[in-house]
Amino acid sequence: MLLVVVTLIWAFMLTAGFGLKPRRVTGSVVVTILLFSGLYFGDDTTAGRCSGVSWMEAGKSLYNAVANLTSLGGAPSPCGPFTGSIASIETLVGYFLLSILAAMFFVWLRDH
Repeated sequence: MLLVVVTLIWAFMLTAGFGLKPRRVTGSVVVTILLFSGLYFGDDTTAGRCSGVSWMEAGKSLYNAVANLTSLGGAPSPCGPFTGSIASIETLVGYFLLSILAAMFFVWLRDH
């Protein structure tokens, strides 16, 4: 249990500087969206072979990544075999990033 707590605190420090580094949060969100967009694209086009490789499919994957991150898993999903697992992991990451945003607002309100 202690290892989990230490890992979460380390991840919180790395991604947001304990709520004091807005650029790190922005970078974390952008990297997360690009990572999950690539996972959706790969799952839909290569693993699931539901659609061909095209710019339209890349755009749909980007949309799914943004929508699942911001709505915490409420976006319609592509038909790849691992889409449910990818969306579940992205939802957990979305909750984590939302807690970072709340911490940043708390720090900002406390200082002003």
